[in-house]
Amino acid sequence: MTNTTHTPGPWLISSSGHNCFTIHADEASSIVGYTLPRFKVSKGQAEPVNPSEEDWANANLMAASPRLLSALESACAALQRIGLEHRVAEIHELVEVRAAIAEAKGLAA
Repeated sequence: MTNTTHTPGPWLISSSGHNCFTIHADEASSIVGYTLPRFKVSKGQAEPVNPSEEDWANANLMAASPRLLSALESACAALQRIGLEHRVAEIHELVEVRAAIAEAKGLAA
């Protein structure tokens, strides 16, 4: 596994009130992201809307990011250890795994 420059996991989710979420590490000591609140505007008044299932799913995906990256890196390393590195370029899914790792590290073109 390679060194990364992102905030180490695990990342956690907190409800920030006003129908948004904060993604943080180390029990709220380091905020790494947040979701924006949703509002319904009616007759010039903005009213908060409760988080949807999609909002929760997005927050969960953000919080899982460090673990997902680590799992992908470990899977690629395991394939190299068992001697499949010469076939990795031929396997579409593994090409996608490597592209996802590069994207997560800001290395994607």
